[in-house]
Amino acid sequence: MVSRVGKWSPQVKSEQLFSLLRGPALAVVTDMPELDQDDFDKVMLALQERFDPPHQQDQYRDLLTCRIRNPGESVTDLAADIRRMVKLGYPKADLAAREDRAVDVFRDALNDEAHEWAVRQSNPQTLQEALAAALKYESHKQKRLRKRGVVSQVMAVNVSEVPVTVAKSPDLSSILERIEKLETNSDRQKLFKNPCWNCDEVGHNAKTCPRPKNAAKINQKFKEYNDRSKNLKKLSH
Repeated sequence: MVSRVGKWSPQVKSEQLFSLLRGPALAVVTDMPELDQDDFDKVMLALQERFDPPHQQDQYRDLLTCRIRNPGESVTDLAADIRRMVKLGYPKADLAAREDRAVDVFRDALNDEAHEWAVRQSNPQTLQEALAAALKYESHKQKRLRKRGVVSQVMAVNVSEVPVTVAKSPDLSSILERIEKLETNSDRQKLFKNPCWNCDEVGHNAKTCPRPKNAAKINQKFKEYNDRSKNLKKLSH
């Protein structure tokens, strides 16, 4: 508009454009013959061939045809990328046509029948409306999963690492009760000086041990304790 009002010549327009160029764009013009640098139409053609070649539009259109949502990619990022590619693939199309194309690509790129159906049912006219429908569906799906108690990531657990509970060992309960009674007799101090039958640490016993109960280990320790007691009785007679 300024060039029309000022009635700039092609040479003046080229000079004004040349003063605004930086980096790779400036390099394009400086590589041109000096006479062509003063021709505004030739400068614009050179810049277009460098930064917006016709074949590049076909490339972006092909990318749109096979665009699929990547693992872990949010629908917001997907919509932003599709908007960018539609703009580059259809630079001369009007806004309504670009929005129609973007909506179609976005819906298909979701690659999930239920998700696509939810977006289609909302009858979006723009990419922003399609994105809103997709986000609404995802929010609803997450709420349903939480209600059902579905965990998104299941971790494998080694059976040998599962703590042994009292209920799984019929003999363990009685052993722990026996230990509790020992605490009240004269051998309490001696008991606490010995390692715990459950974790092998001192300062407490298997009854009060903060670690998960290992029934097999406590049973073995109890058996050894009984054997020692029997031997002492035999020696005393």
